[in-house]
Amino acid sequence: MPLKIPLTYHSFVIGNSFLPTTWRKRIMLCVIAILGGFTMLTTFACVRFMPVADAITLIFTNPFFTMLFAAVFLGHRLSVLKITSGRCELVL
Repeated sequence: MPLKIPLTYHSFVIGNSFLPTTWRKRIMLCVIAILGGFTMLTTFACVRFMPVADAITLIFTNPFFTMLFAAVFLGHRLSVLKITSGRCELVL
């Protein structure tokens, strides 16, 4: 209920929709939702079927690999701070 009021105000009074307006954006939102659900499912399966130490290692290195893949596939820039924090994460 508390979330309904701001969304209703935003949609009807201001006139902006919080949902995607084009089909391409709607499809991308569905893909993001499916991949997010798949990530959660594989995380739980990882903890269930692997030794705990290996599972926790995979779970906590997820942000590092996300940063690395974003740089390789999406062309995001890696700053010195990002590289340093990624290396610290792998060491600790």
